[in-house]
Amino acid sequence: RRRADGRIGDPLSGGEELGPVSRDQVARLRQLFPSKTDEQTLSVLENLSNSVQERENAINELFNERDALNARLERWCLLSDPANLRSQLEASERIRRCWRLESSTRGVSYELNLDDLALNDLPQIGTYFGHIKTLSLKNNQLAAMPTAFLRCFPKLRWVFLDGNRLEHLPFGLAQLPSLSLLNLANNRLRFRLGDVIRLSEMTS
Repeated sequence: RRRADGRIGDPLSGGEELGPVSRDQVARLRQLFPSKTDEQTLSVLENLSNSVQERENAINELFNERDALNARLERWCLLSDPANLRSQLEASERIRRCWRLESSTRGVSYELNLDDLALNDLPQIGTYFGHIKTLSLKNNQLAAMPTAFLRCFPKLRWVFLDGNRLEHLPFGLAQLPSLSLLNLANNRLRFRLGDVIRLSEMTS
């Protein structure tokens, strides 16, 4: 990082603009986000807090969140039908990559792409993915879209659910205030009155 006098400092040594930076904190963040550069890691650290102790607490929370996510994904795969295990393992890895702030399999940032995996259900991830703007679940076998899953992505703008087996409008879509594009083509939709009302409220 460039110091006030114009010199480039050691990216792991901290600087006056960040306040005290523990090399251990940077190293721990790199464990959580291994694809990030030193500069990107310092940016994450800076966004956590200006206090060393508050940063330490936030990093501990991130480790707990990661471990809880891994446990839920592992349980989902453990309880899966053996015929679906490969697809669920792939979906789990894509979700982990998303949590690590890495680009999707298409190289797109701010996207979780779970297309073409023949998924018939989704894991209870219980984790906040506020950075994700696009969720794509094209060409799976989903008969329902769990509200708890959608709730983990509160800032979604684009949602692609085309090519599934949905019969009704997913309830959780109404809880996405930033949603501007929704694709439900090639499903088995049979709208009830409640679906029509929710859709009307979403587009009003």
